[in-house]
Order: sequence, then C-alpha cells, then structure tokens
Amino acid sequence: MEKIMIFLKENLIIKIAIFALSLIFPLMLYIDVFFMKSTLPISGFDITWLGFYSCIVLCYVLKNKVLKAALGLLNMGGIFFLCFASLAGGAKGPLWVIAKTLIPFLSLS
Repeated sequence: MEKIMIFLKENLIIKIAIFALSLIFPLMLYIDVFFMKSTLPISGFDITWLGFYSCIVLCYVLKNKVLKAALGLLNMGGIFFLCFASLAGGAKGPLWVIAKTLIPFLSLS
C-alpha cells in the first residue's frame, strides 16, 4: 500500500489525471444545471461518486493545500447543491443523493 501511495505522489501523469477527474463532476453539473441537459448522455447526478472519490484521492496526491481546498469545496459544494435540490422530492431525496455518491452502482428504480 505504501508503494502505491509513493507512486501516486511522485508520478506527474497520475497527478494530472486525478486533477482532471476532480474537475469533471463540477463541470458536468454546471452544464446540467445551466444548459438544461443539452446533449450530454449522462447527468451530474450520475457522476456524484466521481466528485466524492476524486476529492479523497486528490487529498492524498497533491501537496498544494489551496488547490486541495478549492477543488474539494467545488466538488462537495456540487454534492451539497444536489442534496438541497433533491429536497423537492421529500426527505428521502438527500439520502438518495448521499447513497448514490457512496455507492456508484446503486439503482434508483
């Protein structure tokens, strides 16, 4: 496990990939909310797990605390926004968002 963490912290390509993955969720959510699901095959709700887990890995990989905080707040703010928006579906709405965030293969039907 320690060798994996050293590899993740030292490899520049891995750092760039994790940085890019942590930006996908906020960008997809922005497009989903402001452009009303234009032509995207997936919605921001479908990839909440990506925002959550990329933040966790990002905290281990990056050394820059400002960048960690900014990307973490961006991703977690998006998840909290979805929790707030899902309150229209009742009290179970935010619970479904949190469950979908933690368990990506969870089906809501």
